[in-house]
Amino acid sequence: MRLVSHLAPPPEATRLAQSHRPLTFQERGVTAPFISPMLIGTRIRPSVRGGAELVVPNPSGRRGVYIAPWDDIQDLCRPTVHDTVLYRKLGQLTRLTPDAVRLTGWDVAAEGLAGAAARKAANAAVAADEADYLLADFLLLLTLIEEVHPTGLTISAQTERTPALEERARQLLAGIATELGRTRLDLFGELESLGRLFGPIGVERVESRARLPVLLARVRALATGVRAWAGKLNDTGDAGIAHVVADAAERVAGAAAAVLSHIHDLFGDMHGLLRLWQRHPDGITEQTGRLAWVLDGWEPICLLWEIPAATPDRGTALRDMARLVPPLPRQVADWAGRDFGADAPDPAARVFARAETPGTAMTILSRNERLRAACR
Repeated sequence: MRLVSHLAPPPEATRLAQSHRPLTFQERGVTAPFISPMLIGTRIRPSVRGGAELVVPNPSGRRGVYIAPWDDIQDLCRPTVHDTVLYRKLGQLTRLTPDAVRLTGWDVAAEGLAGAAARKAANAAVAADEADYLLADFLLLLTLIEEVHPTGLTISAQTERTPALEERARQLLAGIATELGRTRLDLFGELESLGRLFGPIGVERVESRARLPVLLARVRALATGVRAWAGKLNDTGDAGIAHVVADAAERVAGAAAAVLSHIHDLFGDMHGLLRLWQRHPDGITEQTGRLAWVLDGWEPICLLWEIPAATPDRGTALRDMARLVPPLPRQVADWAGRDFGADAPDPAARVFARAETPGTAMTILSRNERLRAACR
């Protein structure tokens, strides 16, 4: 039996933040892949009282978010078994990051608690991640080899791993390892570790098939598509919401592109990157994790637009999308090198929620399971 959420008066311990303008991404929290209707778009973050707390979009669709511990959430709605298990596992994480939350979400989905399609998607996501890690490892190796002994090789996902290329790598790696004060085995291990960091980001600067650059391209396409759709409307209400969503998508895409460019600069000097990794691995891990923070929460928004069957009409989809748009913390200016308008009007302030009944809740829950299965 699946439990669905119903709107209930918030408990007194739950506080409504009228204007949620986080300074940092950590304060904003990580979007958790909940599927209960009222919990879509909910973010999880460390609580100052210890443990974790949830940042829930205002169920009314108006300005503000509810900030509450899990026990109070269960007074606000009736979470699904999937969401209950997910929260319990998220609470066991030592650090709440987008990558850690994503992997935990797929771990729960693999148990079948979000449906058979999501379970299949979880297995596919794990396999795709592993392929991305291996590809990044290979491309980083080639980048290092070309830096030492350039031959004009084009480094991309299409570069063939030939016996001749592998022999050339073996011949050069021993000398590079000695120069860096490592053994060849140590160097292979460090490249493998970096490959896991760069796997979702990609090593290629253009046309990368890696997960996060693909999501960035989807956010750009979303902004273009929503803007074009709004231009054909006579309904100023829906058009206004569409322009707010498009504006937010353009801002986050611009910020993500700038952050991605700074990350790619890291392997402009592979020797320097490897030396830095030896001295400050936490710094490299933090910097390569920034793109996931900037794009966090945007995949379900893209899916609502990309899968027309997910909602009955574009206007309804836009209202749902606007409710999910996460605020862009001011910290992004430090990461990207310029301001991207983090203080723009709150999209949720212009949105009004649909009335929710047990029937509509089940419909939304089924939709959320389909969206979950479509994620990467």
